[in-house]
Amino acid sequence: RGHHDGPVRREFDKIREGGYLLVSEAARQLGVSAKRLRNWEASGRIPEANRLPFGIRGVMVRVYTSAAVDELRSVPGLLAGGERMS
Repeated sequence: RGHHDGPVRREFDKIREGGYLLVSEAARQLGVSAKRLRNWEASGRIPEANRLPFGIRGVMVRVYTSAAVDELRSVPGLLAGGERMS
């Protein structure tokens, strides 16, 4: 069984059904790494992501709406100058 099988997969599916993207999915749509997206948030370059509880321990995970991803695309200079992954 893979890392995202069973209960974990169901948790991911619930998040997606709620209209949210996980940080890795949002980063992929922006063409950057999830680490870079988290670093931009930590440094204040972008607004804080929404967070939802995940799993039985209720760990808070970053989630983005499609609208939030579109807004990040419009931040001047954010994706310019080699910020994108190759």
